[in-house]
Amino acid sequence: YGFLGTSRHLSAGPVALVSMFIPQIAVSLRMSHDPALRVVVAAAACVVSGLLLLVVGVCRLGSLVKFISSPVLAGFTTAAAVVIGVDQLQHLVGYPFTKDSSYNWDMLHDLLTNLPLTNPLTLLLGVSTVLFLVSIRHFSRRHKKIKWLKFLNVSSTLLAVVLATAVSYFFTKQGYYLPIVGSVPAGLPMFVVPKEAITDLASVGDLVLACMPVTCLAFMSSWSLARNYAVKSGQ
Repeated sequence: YGFLGTSRHLSAGPVALVSMFIPQIAVSLRMSHDPALRVVVAAAACVVSGLLLLVVGVCRLGSLVKFISSPVLAGFTTAAAVVIGVDQLQHLVGYPFTKDSSYNWDMLHDLLTNLPLTNPLTLLLGVSTVLFLVSIRHFSRRHKKIKWLKFLNVSSTLLAVVLATAVSYFFTKQGYYLPIVGSVPAGLPMFVVPKEAITDLASVGDLVLACMPVTCLAFMSSWSLARNYAVKSGQ
C-alpha cells in the first residue's frame, strides 16, 4: 500500500476493531472449541476477506460508499472508539474480563464488580502513559513553533512504548507483579492450507458469508479514516 495506495495518511493492517470481529467468525462456524482451530479459522478469514476486498476493488464497488452520509460515518468511528476503549480497560486495571462479557455494559459491570482486583502498579503505569501522550499532544498544539516538540509529538507513541517497557522491566526485576505480554514466538508460521476450516464447498460458502461483514467493516474503517484525513489535509 505504501507504493500503490492513494492516501498518504492511511496504513493498511489488522486494526483493533476488525480484530475484535474475527473471533466471532469461529463462533458462527462452530469452531471455537479448539484454540488451534480458532487460529486456523482466523487465518482463513483473513485470506477470504482480502479476496473479497480485491473483488470490491476490481468491480469498482467503492463508489457505493459515497451514498453513506457524514453523520453515519461519524457515528461509526465514534462507536468504534467506544468499543475499543471499553475493551482495553481490562488491560488498564490489570485483570481480564469474563468470557461472557461480549458487550460494553457487561464489561463495565465486570469492571465495577471486580474493582478490588485492580493491580495498582498496572493502573499507575497505564494512566501515566495516557497522561504522557495527551500532554505531549496538547503542548505541541499550543506551541507549534517549537520544532523539537513537534518531533516529540510524532514519535510520542513509540517513546511511550519504550519508556513503559523499561519501567515494566525494572519493576518485574524488583519482584513486583506486573502483567506483561510475555515471550513472543520468533519468525513467521509456515504456510499451510487450512484444511480443518475448509473441508467442503458448504464450509467454504459459510466462511465467505461470515467474512462479508468483516470485509465491509474493514473497508468502512479505512475509507472513513482516509476521508477524515483528506478533509483535514485538503486532499
